[in-house]
Amino acid sequence: MLTDLELRALKPAGRACKVADQRCLYVAVTLSGVVSFRSAIAQADGNMSRAVSLLGISRG
Repeated sequence: MLTDLELRALKPAGRACKVADQRCLYVAVTLSGVVSFRSAIAQADGNMSRAVSLLGISRG
């Protein structure tokens, strides 16, 4: 599980980064510092769907 402290410590090191947890959830951080939660979910027909939720985290 990703904790609040881990999320606040994420910084893109010259490129966007992704950090995954154990339950198909991952966090993507863009170069501009935008943090988005993404989830990959397998559907019954075998296709993958993705959900994205944006979260603003203060970097100050």
